[in-house]
Amino acid sequence: MASSNLYQNNWNLVFAYVVLMSLPLVVVFVVAQRRIISGITGGAVK
Repeated sequence: MASSNLYQNNWNLVFAYVVLMSLPLVVVFVVAQRRIISGITGGAVK
């Protein structure tokens, strides 16, 4: 992506690429949010 000249001046494609690449991470976080938060708080208490 960074080395491609296709996205050099076309910010619409850059933002679309960023959204598409971050969407799976957001979906995983939303699905596993309870386990992530319980793991963080459980590790802080011990």
